[in-house]
Order: sequence, then C-alpha cells, then structure tokens
Amino acid sequence: EAGGEVTESLSVTGTGWTASIEALEPDKVGIVNIPIDRLVIEGDEPAVERVHALIRRRTERRRRTKYE
Repeated sequence: EAGGEVTESLSVTGTGWTASIEALEPDKVGIVNIPIDRLVIEGDEPAVERVHALIRRRTERRRRTKYE
C-alpha cells in the first residue's frame, strides 16, 4: 500500500525510503517468551513521514476493529 517493493524477506524499498523489521530480544512474561520486533523506516524525511503515517493509520484501524 505504501508503494514499495519487497527486496528481502523482511525489507521493502520505495521511492525515497526503505523499511525493515528487526527482531529484538523477546520479553518474558512468566514462562512465556513474547517476541518483539522493531519496524525501521529510513530515507528522505517527507517519504518516511508519509509511510509512517500510512502504517500508523493501518495499525490504529486494526486495533480499533479488534477491540470493538
């Protein structure tokens, strides 16, 4: 939706930006490990802001739909 192309299994490149997902150390809640990932968006500021806004809207929409 952001107009990018998959370049690797966890990376996308678009005009003026790249995004990738980095695995972080899992959080431990009791005996359960909770995976934690970080989305990194890099590039030209206007392009990064546009992609960030799109992802934020999509995430908020899913969160509202899931918990309503």
